[in-house]
Amino acid sequence: MKKNNRFSKILKDEKKVLFFFLFFLVSPNIFSITDHPSKTIWDSIMKEQSFLNLHKGIEYMSSSLYSKASIEFLKAIEKDPNSMAYTLYGASLYWMGDNENAILNYNKAIEIDSKNDVAWQLKGISLARNGDLKGALDCFNTAADINPSRSDVMMNIGSVYFSLNNITNAIDHVKKAIKLDEKNPLYYYQLGLIYFAIEDLENSIDNFKKAYSLKPDYEEAIVWLAISYEKNQEKEKAINLYKKAISIKPYDFFARYKLSRLVNKEKINKIIMPCF
Repeated sequence: MKKNNRFSKILKDEKKVLFFFLFFLVSPNIFSITDHPSKTIWDSIMKEQSFLNLHKGIEYMSSSLYSKASIEFLKAIEKDPNSMAYTLYGASLYWMGDNENAILNYNKAIEIDSKNDVAWQLKGISLARNGDLKGALDCFNTAADINPSRSDVMMNIGSVYFSLNNITNAIDHVKKAIKLDEKNPLYYYQLGLIYFAIEDLENSIDNFKKAYSLKPDYEEAIVWLAISYEKNQEKEKAINLYKKAISIKPYDFFARYKLSRLVNKEKINKIIMPCF
């Protein structure tokens, strides 16, 4: 498991929720709260036009059309260079693989509004991708200080601590994330991975089961639950779960390989070959 890739996976899993949250933040009503009475009508029009570009860009992001999204966010910046516009432009660059320029735009967002917890969080993810775990942790902690209700930030902090081999703090922060959002299967999955890493099979099984119960098609959680059962010498449970995982993702070679090792040798080719 490549630790620095975990942050990309986290962001991808929560992408649609995050962009819905961002859509709320950039709505015209939110802008109007802080508008100064001396603003001209033209300024107001440009804000509205900027919002339309942000809205369109967020829709593109949700559909993984990152290049088109970046164009809309740039248009928004030209019309109203606000903190959230730079944040979203940075996010589109991140998903296009331009991590360095993503960080530059997050920094611009933070210069405009140092209380932009989303920009701090996304900067942390980009720094973690670069291997700067200390810098990432500082960003995530800043985001948490600004907005303590962000469960995803708590999980990011836990993931960094896990990468730093600080298991106690890792578990503590993922549990905080769960306390803030008890219905999010991703958090139980991440906690299960941490417990599995320290060979606490009882707790890893409990958390993978919880993730599975909240999201019955959560194939990754099902596979890891099967692995945990297999390591715990519960062969039949492991076999059934590997089969379940394969029914969800038929071309999951790893799940098929793990299943093939638990069944009769004459069945191995039959299990593995559909992947080729």
